[in-house]
Amino acid sequence: SSSSSSSMDVDGEEASSYGAQQGQGNLHGTSLPARKKTQKRPPQDTEEDEEADRLATVMCFSSLQTLLAMELCRDTAPPMEETYSDGTSLIPVAFLKLMLLAATSLMQEEGRQCWKLQRPGSEWTRIERGVGSIDAATRDNIWRRKYSMSYACFLYVVEELRPFIQSESKFFVRAPLETERAVALVLYRLAHGLSAREVAEKYNVGASTVGKYTLIVASALADASKLYSRYVAIPTGERMARIISQFEQLTGIPNMCGAIDGVNVKLYFKPTNWYSTSTYRSRYKFHSILLQGVCDTGKVFWDVCCVSPGRAHAISNFVTSSLYRSIKDGVALQQPVILVEEKDVSPFMVGDKTYPIRPFCIKPFDSEDGLRKTFDEQLRKGRRCIEDAFATLKARWRILKCMNVHLMHAPQIVVACCVLHNICQLWGEPEPQLQQQVEVHPNINNRAVPTIIEIDETGKGAGEVIREALFRDWVTRCLDNSFVPFDQENSFSGQNRV
Repeated sequence: SSSSSSSMDVDGEEASSYGAQQGQGNLHGTSLPARKKTQKRPPQDTEEDEEADRLATVMCFSSLQTLLAMELCRDTAPPMEETYSDGTSLIPVAFLKLMLLAATSLMQEEGRQCWKLQRPGSEWTRIERGVGSIDAATRDNIWRRKYSMSYACFLYVVEELRPFIQSESKFFVRAPLETERAVALVLYRLAHGLSAREVAEKYNVGASTVGKYTLIVASALADASKLYSRYVAIPTGERMARIISQFEQLTGIPNMCGAIDGVNVKLYFKPTNWYSTSTYRSRYKFHSILLQGVCDTGKVFWDVCCVSPGRAHAISNFVTSSLYRSIKDGVALQQPVILVEEKDVSPFMVGDKTYPIRPFCIKPFDSEDGLRKTFDEQLRKGRRCIEDAFATLKARWRILKCMNVHLMHAPQIVVACCVLHNICQLWGEPEPQLQQQVEVHPNINNRAVPTIIEIDETGKGAGEVIREALFRDWVTRCLDNSFVPFDQENSFSGQNRV
């Protein structure tokens, strides 16, 4: 212990007299060798330490924010009878945690130095830079390949969406993008079916930014109070007359106003938690949601409905849709009424055998009789419009081939794609070439029809009467006008005339 104390004294003496040792010696008059100066830490090491401290602080606040959010979710959904012993509710506690959550968010935002990583993507910069340097035809070809529409149609969509994007993005996005870039990345995602992360790499934004703008654009397009009702609406007046005339030229059957069918839209993510997985598993052995559409001869949808899981029956989806309720309430498909074989016939849709026969929904006879079989072919010729519309829809917006979004947002994005499809059709955009057979996955269900649907026997009988009247009128007009749109040898030989 004495030796260690003496050594400590010597070291202390050297340290105290170190400043006087330069050329002076120590107290005993002997000169000590010069000690090397302590090297100071480089400034960059200090900056790295400060950055690490800031990162640790941000992570601390993020962890605290996550814990508070979890506690808030747990407290805001208790059983109704769960209260404190004194009868007070849990809402004050949840409110306090909400305030702490907001405070930590502000503290995190103040100390955060980096909000997004710089990505090598330059897709939009390269395309935007070349807009004015190429001719219009080449520019439109590039735009159709990237965004499934021409440059002029793209600018039109941008102006339609601009007020909704500018009003909502400032609340959901920290640094809002320019409207053209926001619409471009959303259309690119819908047209190519890419994930938010893949689009983010190409447009130098965060994946969360892509997801937010996808929801903003889909909401603006699918909301009836915004853009949906402008491009998807039940026809009336002159538009109804024009659609009826087009179907009659196609099929030879009067007062047909639309073709109805359903299609399964595949889901990339399997429904979990609150969703019943079995109800979304379709007959094609994958999870899906059901899209019901009605279109005209130009493949323009005038009604879409996407609310049922993929396992739902077509009839169940039809009778629960807003279109069915509007027809039953006397709001839709009421005029014009024509007299056919002394029967009043209102505008009607044509569907396949999975749909119920009603005065407003006619389906084929499915008979082996020659005349009725040929009449069924004419009905199917009109119904083929909706099949072609679905094929064009999925070829133009390839995200519908496999929806890589959460099930909560999938129906809204499906309807938004239908609105964009209508805009492209109305603008006269060329339809995408179907290089291979597009998997449409129609909603064909051979299960028993729900018993609640068969209660309406009156509507079923009236529908059969209307179909018989249309059939007789069609045969009479074909014979009187010497216009027979079928093979006379196969249809009339050996068959009884009506």
